Amino acid sequence: MAVLREASASTAPDLPQIKHKKEPGHLYSSLSFVLIFLFIGLPVWWKATTVYRVSLPYSEIEALSSKKIVQRISVHVLLVEKQYPEGDLVNLLDNATSAKRTAQFTDGNEYVYEWAVRLAYQDETDLLLSGKTLEEIDTALHHMEHLRADNRLNVVVVPNGTFKGKVTIGLHKTIYFEGGEGLQDLARSIANVVREDAIREDLLKRLFTSPKSQERSRPDKERMRPLSATTKFDVTFTLIVPEPQILDVSWKIQEAIHAYMGPFLDRVSTLATVNVKSQVLYLTDLKVQPHFDKEKGVYSLTADKLPLIINPVEGSSGLHASVNPALNFMVYVVPRAHHPLYVYDERGQPLETNAFLSPKWGGFLFYNVPKFPESGAALPARVDLDMRSIFQVFLGQLRLLMGLPDTRPKEGLHVMEGSVCSDLEVDFLLRRRTQDYLSMSVSSLFSLSQLLSTISNIVIKDEIGDLIYSSVHSAERSLELLSKGDLETAFKEAEAAFLASEKAFFDPSLLALLYFPDDQKYAIYIPLFLPISIPVLLSLRYILTHYRQTKTAKVDKVD
Repeated sequence: MAVLREASASTAPDLPQIKHKKEPGHLYSSLSFVLIFLFIGLPVWWKATTVYRVSLPYSEIEALSSKKIVQRISVHVLLVEKQYPEGDLVNLLDNATSAKRTAQFTDGNEYVYEWAVRLAYQDETDLLLSGKTLEEIDTALHHMEHLRADNRLNVVVVPNGTFKGKVTIGLHKTIYFEGGEGLQDLARSIANVVREDAIREDLLKRLFTSPKSQERSRPDKERMRPLSATTKFDVTFTLIVPEPQILDVSWKIQEAIHAYMGPFLDRVSTLATVNVKSQVLYLTDLKVQPHFDKEKGVYSLTADKLPLIINPVEGSSGLHASVNPALNFMVYVVPRAHHPLYVYDERGQPLETNAFLSPKWGGFLFYNVPKFPESGAALPARVDLDMRSIFQVFLGQLRLLMGLPDTRPKEGLHVMEGSVCSDLEVDFLLRRRTQDYLSMSVSSLFSLSQLLSTISNIVIKDEIGDLIYSSVHSAERSLELLSKGDLETAFKEAEAAFLASEKAFFDPSLLALLYFPDDQKYAIYIPLFLPISIPVLLSLRYILTHYRQTKTAKVDKVD
């Protein structure tokens, strides 16, 4: 039987210790995972989530919003007789225009006048002293090429007693003064008439709104009444016949528009594109009960009831079929039950036109037919409207809605009246629209630049950048042309600046990330990157640990 004996420690064999080495592939996989994440994953994510933003002219927009609108106006004074020293008159005119500064309306809008004085040429003198009517002289002077140069205003000083009026403003940028007064008084009179009655500087300054102005403008009928500045709008003429079974109303609307409204629309075609429409509404009531005056035997509508007329008519007229702003002019043929009907103002006085005007909307005219058919007469009875009287009212209302001021007679001043607006009135509209376009375009650009610089995650496409650059360039060009006195070209550049700025400001692409703040970004990215970052951090920990062990082993080996 064999006996098992425990071997002593001294006799036990010395065996080598077994070590489990980690494969180098584990290290390489961790390192590659980290490198792929840092050098491929993060750049791809950064590129994919980067918001494309084209560079914008922020400094130019800031400078543009601080610039003044300087309008240069050239005025030439023609002396028929050498009764005033030319050099002294120029100096007095310069002093008169520089001294009379309207302090309350100088914010961002300035007018500079260039005066020149000369003796009238012989052909001009012969014409002015020919004894013709002032209207004929004004037309003849307008056809002289040298008087129409440089878009300038001409002031003609004739001997006392040549014409009936002391001061007359013509239809073609010419003002006629009668001399006879002192040199200083003449210079003061010329400067006042040019600034207040020809250019209407104070009114233009009052209507101007600075792009950086934070204060709301005071209510002003000249500011609130016209249609907002636009490059195109519609004009709709509507005939309302509540009783077509009684009256067969005939209106020659096409001929009337061509004869009465066409010349005016052609004259202001530079300002905007106008689309003219017409329609007839039958069996349409006003939904307003007029008051019957027993003493006068007439029906009346007071001013407080007039606004209630528009809404019921609009509901059945189809006036909203166009995307363009619209001006509406309506003729309401008064029915038998309310005939005759007259409109009264706030003071209880009947209006001569029997019509009223609604700001930014249009005009409404009540038409009383001469008489209704008698009992037993054939129905419907034909009625021809007096289109001339109707369009006299509508043309006056259209002038106001286009932005021309309501002129009132002034003592010692006569203003020629024509079938269309005068050259000075067209210039007034050009100046008003130009300063409106510049103010609105600069305001839109300034607001847009503040928005885009504040919110960094709004996409700015190349198209938006091109529009903004184009608007800035056009606005700067318009300001430059105004300072040189080129009004018509300045207006076109201001219009281009306005259109480009409005298109850029309301572009739908700017709203894509407008309401996507940073805290919402974190809420989306954290659930995405947190699961990925944990393995990356563990791999980095293993790589650092391996690096430290390797470094320690090398040190021990050296020792």
